[in-house]
Amino acid sequence: MKLLAHFILLCTLASVSVSPVVASEIGLGSNNPFTREQPVILPVEEAFLVNWTMKPGAFSIRFTMPPGYYLYRHAFETTAGGADRAFGIPDGEPVTDEFFGDVEVYYGEVIVDVPLEGSDKSIAIRYQGCADAGYCYPPRTASFTIDELR
Repeated sequence: MKLLAHFILLCTLASVSVSPVVASEIGLGSNNPFTREQPVILPVEEAFLVNWTMKPGAFSIRFTMPPGYYLYRHAFETTAGGADRAFGIPDGEPVTDEFFGDVEVYYGEVIVDVPLEGSDKSIAIRYQGCADAGYCYPPRTASFTIDELR
């Protein structure tokens, strides 16, 4: 009986011996969500800096993005004095987007010129952008009161 107890104890100890396992051996590799570093996503105010200047007959809005961030051309919409307003914007860089298909985007900087009429008191511009790391921000609107800027 004593011999049987020793045999069972030895079998139990042998079955719990632990050998080191490399993450790649069990299929985790560099895609392991527990060991890979997650990208840092900037707050929207830091990802898309908005500045503006008044020009004769136009309001210029400059968007500046750090490396790895971009804005969609098709997402821009402007209103002035509460009505939709046409605006000037350069061609963007063509890309194939996973959600929107073939689109144009802006990296680094883009300037949007909104023509002004004498009665305009406010300008609003809607925009949307993403980070190359795979995060897209919801659409956002920046508003300006023209009387304060003149």
